[in-house]
Amino acid sequence: MNTEIDLIIRGGRVVNSAWSADGDVVIGAGRVIAVVDPGAFIPQAGRPREIDASGKWVLPGGVDPHCHVGFTSGEFTSMDDYTQATTAALFGGTTTIIDFAIPRPGEAPAQAAARQRQKASLGLCDAALHGCVVDWDATIPEQLAAMASDGIVTVKMFTTYRGETMANEDTILKVMKTLVSLGGMVVIHCEANHIIEDSQSVCAAGGVIDAAHLPETRPELAEDASVAEILAVAESAGAPAGLVARVGCHRGARLG
Repeated sequence: MNTEIDLIIRGGRVVNSAWSADGDVVIGAGRVIAVVDPGAFIPQAGRPREIDASGKWVLPGGVDPHCHVGFTSGEFTSMDDYTQATTAALFGGTTTIIDFAIPRPGEAPAQAAARQRQKASLGLCDAALHGCVVDWDATIPEQLAAMASDGIVTVKMFTTYRGETMANEDTILKVMKTLVSLGGMVVIHCEANHIIEDSQSVCAAGGVIDAAHLPETRPELAEDASVAEILAVAESAGAPAGLVARVGCHRGARLG
């Protein structure tokens, strides 16, 4: 162990995705150096801090890959900021969040990423970003390349929310093909907008617009139709695609 040791977590049950055992965790310069047998002699300089984890599990910090911090949709903005969101994350054992840099109307994807990254500097844990593209223009390939070089290799796109974040099929196809060359991937919120809008109109006409009737305004069929189309576009482009959807109504909770 050549790295100077800062912290030793002793006596816990060390757990990761594929393995668990009793052990002591040795940490230096903010990284795990080793996991050794409980009570093993650890050569060290100085007196590093020690934590007694007896009777507890010691797990890697969690990664939440789908966060919306201070998110604006229409006229509404959620009240949380990065300090609040990351404080809550750390209390829950999450040490990395991945937020979405979603452009406001008239804002370029790279501008949205820069804006959101500045906000992330106020956070208390690690943070990364998904980009977002709404409309295709000649500058998008260059913007996506710059974002990829800055570590943003996933791009969120929406098939609904007309006039705000909704991208058409041509834009989705072009972004997919561009990201293939950059080693990136699209992440698509899949709901067929025409079905959503028609369902919302029917519910509004019937006066059933409260939260209890959300499933009727966002029917399962809209999601199925959009997923089928996006899979076809991805196959045509030879591109990977991640699929996300609304917080579920008919099929139980789903990320989105």
